[in-house]
Amino acid sequence: GGILGQVSGDRRLPVFPHTAADHQTIAQQIGGARARASSYGPPFSYRPEVRPWRAVDGDMSSAWLVADRGDPTGAVLRVETDEPVDHVVLVQPHDRTVGRWITGIDVVVDGSAPRFVPLDETSRTVEGQRVDFDIPGAVIDLVIRSTAQITPGWEHLDAVGFAEVRTGLPATAETVVIRSPALTDTPSTVPLELIMTRWRVNPYDAVRADPEPYVDRSFTLGSARTWHVDMTVRVARRATDATLATLWGWEGAVADRRLTGDIRSGGWAAFDGDPSTSWRTPFADAVGSRVTTPLAPLAATAVDLDTLTIVQPVDGRHRVITELDIVVDGGAPRRVTVPPPGADGVSVVDLAGALSNPSAREMALVVRATDTSTTVDSVTALAVPLPVGITEIIHPRLTPRLLPPTFTTPCRHDLVSLNDLPIPVQVRGSISDAVAGVPLEVTSCGGEPLMVTAGEHRVRSAAGAVTGLDIDRLVWADTAVARPAAPRPDVEVLSAGRTERRVRVGACPDGCWLIHGEGFNRGWSAHGPAGDLGDPHLVDGGFNGWWLEPADTPRDVVLRWTPQRIVDWGLLVSALAMASCLGLVVVDRRRRPHHFGNPATAKWQPTAATRVISLGLFTVAAAVSIAPLWGLGVGVFVSAGVLLRRPWVSGVAAVALASGIGLAMVWHIRRDRPFPGPLWTAEFDHWHRPGLVVVALLVGSLLGTRPAR
Repeated sequence: GGILGQVSGDRRLPVFPHTAADHQTIAQQIGGARARASSYGPPFSYRPEVRPWRAVDGDMSSAWLVADRGDPTGAVLRVETDEPVDHVVLVQPHDRTVGRWITGIDVVVDGSAPRFVPLDETSRTVEGQRVDFDIPGAVIDLVIRSTAQITPGWEHLDAVGFAEVRTGLPATAETVVIRSPALTDTPSTVPLELIMTRWRVNPYDAVRADPEPYVDRSFTLGSARTWHVDMTVRVARRATDATLATLWGWEGAVADRRLTGDIRSGGWAAFDGDPSTSWRTPFADAVGSRVTTPLAPLAATAVDLDTLTIVQPVDGRHRVITELDIVVDGGAPRRVTVPPPGADGVSVVDLAGALSNPSAREMALVVRATDTSTTVDSVTALAVPLPVGITEIIHPRLTPRLLPPTFTTPCRHDLVSLNDLPIPVQVRGSISDAVAGVPLEVTSCGGEPLMVTAGEHRVRSAAGAVTGLDIDRLVWADTAVARPAAPRPDVEVLSAGRTERRVRVGACPDGCWLIHGEGFNRGWSAHGPAGDLGDPHLVDGGFNGWWLEPADTPRDVVLRWTPQRIVDWGLLVSALAMASCLGLVVVDRRRRPHHFGNPATAKWQPTAATRVISLGLFTVAAAVSIAPLWGLGVGVFVSAGVLLRRPWVSGVAAVALASGIGLAMVWHIRRDRPFPGPLWTAEFDHWHRPGLVVVALLVGSLLGTRPAR
């Protein structure tokens, strides 16, 4: 990930703990500059799509980001260049929904003294803010020192960072280097398959982005191979309407944004004559959304051109549009009011002659105002503005059009390359497959297998955001052994308790992996018909897996959370202890008080030496438990109270301090409203030692207490 050093939030799993370092697959930055950082992503996790490399990749849609809902002060981005540079151009993310940005950084060039540089509004534009150096250097540290946000409160504590750090050198690419003895040591007479899978996320997840927007792999072969390439290609469901329209040959309506990953919500849905589809904008990003459509020629017969009918969903899950801008042929916008829709969602808008020009060829509708409907975000629990939707837009110059049912591309030379030589393919499929994310049909334009020589090679694919097609997987296989993957066995969950799962795994004649998708933990055990399946293996990047030997019949497997036994015994022992304590209380209340031995012992008083020793031991214990100076202060305070025969002063001080801490925490919560996430308790770390002082004072108040006479 390009981390400069160990951080407290780094809890990555050792995916292959027993693999030699020179056999591990690594990510390598190739270009004029390389980037590393002190951290990236939220404070309690790493998000690979915002790694430091994304600040030097030449892509404005990506960025290095840090401290989502956290404090970015002191975070460092280090850029190392092949040759000294005398300046950088800094571009911050300037997405429409960004709520926080950097206002000041320290710039350190080749270890020189830090120089504070304020960042102005130009750093939040495409052009960026230029920062010149006194002396050229090849190692540039950018240290975040100050930020600003739209409004106070954790609601706008968005991650901050840089979309681009331009050095004047070529943009940097990241290739995943596959280092395996199987590639270098396997003789050419032994079949070999190489599978490359693009790391991606759910296209509907508006919070995440694909860690790998495209495939970029490097590897070294020990012997020449004759390979057949099998490609898994899908329509890029996050590509823009315009990109998909080019892919499909669509000349109808398109929108500049839509609901994340949902092709059905494209701009075309507002002009298809289908009441079951709608153009829908993203959450929290409705105002400013634009849908553009061609206009049909003006009809010869007299028609009403001054009204536009808009049908909106009135289901409580969308905002209602109240104002629109009408833009004809790229001219000046004309603001119109959208009357409240009726129960059927229909609003009739007065255009005031906006479409009366018979030569007009294109119209754009821009959302300018909506109502204030919101929903609750499932991640942050914040109120998030709902999207807007338009089911249909009706006008005499608008002709309903449906997307083509299928599409076929010409031979594409821009999708996949081997050593910069294109591998031409033709792609065909249906729009329904595109919507569902079903792989498309891919045909090689050459038809011949590839001759891959021994030595170093690099495979690259184009980004789906550019081409409209995501290359999700490449399988390179010897033509003699290329075959489809074996079907997965069926898995039926028979029972699912809190600490036990019972599943039935279908027949797997070649053996198979049983993967428990709840996070890797060695506390889970698995037992099959033949007994214990052994310790779980870390598979699929973070889950428990057990290998099942080949079997032609189904089998039952029981998964158990073994630490629960210890917890159950602990709860039982605790319950018995509580019952015993209650029993002692009841029995003791029935007994008469009496003295054992000499009643004079009840009047025993500690000597001065005993007090000094007790207070000394107390001070040492406080210093070790809290901190040396804090413990010394508490010891002096308690000692003064005991020697002055006022031990109760320590108790009063403890109560007063505890009350003050509580009031300070309440005041901090009301004023700063810290984010109620996994790091919420970290907001109060600075009260930890004062809290220990409260405990120490309470214990110290007992040192001078006289026994009852």
